[in-house]
Amino acid sequence: MLAIDTNIVVRLIARDDPDQVALAEAAVSAPFLLLPTVVLEAEWVLRGRYKLPRERIADGFAIIAGLWMARVASAEALASAIARWRNGGDFADHFHLALAAEADASGFVTFDRALAGRREPPLPVTLL
Repeated sequence: MLAIDTNIVVRLIARDDPDQVALAEAAVSAPFLLLPTVVLEAEWVLRGRYKLPRERIADGFAIIAGLWMARVASAEALASAIARWRNGGDFADHFHLALAAEADASGFVTFDRALAGRREPPLPVTLL
């Protein structure tokens, strides 16, 4: 099983280069591994460079993660982060919290006031 890189995920969601989209689709037609770091970077690229709307990115992640041939590292944390992100906030923050909860952290500490002010995080957030 091969792990896919950020640029594969970006091609599948942005669909901006037909030749590379075809190659990316072929890459995910066999069993593949989707890593949290790849998803995190892909969100940043799709939001920052491509200016894609949150819903399109979230839907794209859900579709890729839902493929029968996908093995998603931290699948529950990814699903939780996507669901929370659809309602606002920063994707990376939601994913950090979900991954920390998955790893049985008792809380999350930050200097980020916006993150500390989120309602109903998956675990307690402490502002320093």
